[in-house]
Amino acid sequence: QESLLGKGNWDIFQASLRHAAANDSGTFGYKINARYSENGEYEIDESTALQTGGQLLEKASGYNVDATLYFRPSSDFEVTAQAGITGREGISWSEFYAEAFENNQNHFFNVKIKNGNLSAQYSFSQSESPFDVEDQGFYYRTTPRTTFKNTNDFSESQAQVQYDLSVGSTDISVGLEHKLGIFNTNWPVGASPDTQSQGGIFGRNDETGSEFRIYGTYFQTNTSISDD
Repeated sequence: QESLLGKGNWDIFQASLRHAAANDSGTFGYKINARYSENGEYEIDESTALQTGGQLLEKASGYNVDATLYFRPSSDFEVTAQAGITGREGISWSEFYAEAFENNQNHFFNVKIKNGNLSAQYSFSQSESPFDVEDQGFYYRTTPRTTFKNTNDFSESQAQVQYDLSVGSTDISVGLEHKLGIFNTNWPVGASPDTQSQGGIFGRNDETGSEFRIYGTYFQTNTSISDD
């Protein structure tokens, strides 16, 4: 009863839809998912409202839409692709900052191809915070909502290629990988790059985004010593 989120309307509305179909031969199919949910207003007392700058949030809502395509013209060749978007606006919890207003969108895409002994896959996701200041997220307890915004944008991608073969009783897998992460904390125009009195984690590097790349290769074998 005394916690910041211990009061208010916890009623939840949720609607979801799923549709899937395939042709008679089973070589092509698809699946579509859609979901929407919302809950009512959170209430806080007057003294807490003075500290946080007002009511927490009128409504919290979220949605998700994704589609998957399946293509398998033969037993040796198979393609699966998926794309979608997820959005959320509402209360979130942080171990360090406590209650926060979260507002972001996440787009994602991935494709996987298998042709005989060769397989490859690629995935991409991107999370974006709103451009307009009044819509951006913030933490309630640490600072007034006019000073600090959680405006982190990031994108991640991963590509992998693998080839499998058998030599006698030994199975061999050889692969290549590449991972890329790009982060932007939306360093504001006019902020000081020396004192870093404003802006995000990456400071002056936010102008071009901060990239992290990982390259890798691997080799793996599995040998059967006996039938047992």
